[in-house]
Amino acid sequence: MGLADYFSKEAKVQRTRAGCLKKLTNMYYQSADRLDAAQNAAALVRGGDMASIRVLLARFEHIAPNYTTDQQEKQFTFDVLVDLGSVVTDEVAAYAQTTKSSPHWALKVLARFWSLEKRRAFVLEQLRGMDNGYWRSPDRKFAMLEEAAELLDDEVATALLPFVDDHHEDARIQAISALFAQKFEPARQVMVTRLEVEESQRISRIILDGFITLGWSASGAEEVIARKFRWEYAVDAAGLLEKRG
Repeated sequence: MGLADYFSKEAKVQRTRAGCLKKLTNMYYQSADRLDAAQNAAALVRGGDMASIRVLLARFEHIAPNYTTDQQEKQFTFDVLVDLGSVVTDEVAAYAQTTKSSPHWALKVLARFWSLEKRRAFVLEQLRGMDNGYWRSPDRKFAMLEEAAELLDDEVATALLPFVDDHHEDARIQAISALFAQKFEPARQVMVTRLEVEESQRISRIILDGFITLGWSASGAEEVIARKFRWEYAVDAAGLLEKRG
């Protein structure tokens, strides 16, 4: 790189961006330094450097030692992104689709600018592209399931059905709870089948209690209920569950 290149506007922006990223993602810096870096990154975005949006988003991937400080900084970064306006949405959406960390804050940013229909379409696309197997870093999956629970309709509920059998216990709970909240009756048989193989007593009880609350038939699950929960639940002649005692 020649001297002219080093002092070019583009090179200055790149150095400033790199400096912002270094400070914003280093939890050994003072909080004030990280907040200052966020403001400087925002200034770069206002100057036309869209790559600095990713610098701001990178703050969401790190956890400060002090929980309160961490949440305050993430809220500050969220506010900065929102203040930048809808120009950030393309980068934020791309980040939400690819990060290995939770896109919780990124999804909150999108919610400020996107219609309910666009948010729902985005979440549906993500769910349909996810498998229910083992994820080494499942935070993105968990966040999308949490978002889906806020955008429930029958189409979203249908997309949630495979996650009743997810490898991760938390994902199963999220999907099952959302399906009960939607009162999505097509999930009944999926949950009956799940009861046979479910190892978590907690999840099994969530399913059984959900059946009682919604008045769903437990037909087909009589044997597994008798085997695993005979002292807690019973199935009456009509196939409805009741809790003993």
